[in-house]
Amino acid sequence: MQKLFIAITFICFSLATTAAHRGEQRS
Repeated sequence: MQKLFIAITFICFSLATTAAHRGEQRS
């Protein structure tokens, strides 16, 4: 159960980081 929580957190963090980089490139 804990591994699943860590996996979800990691995925969310990756998506957030990718979105941030895309926003910087657009600007």
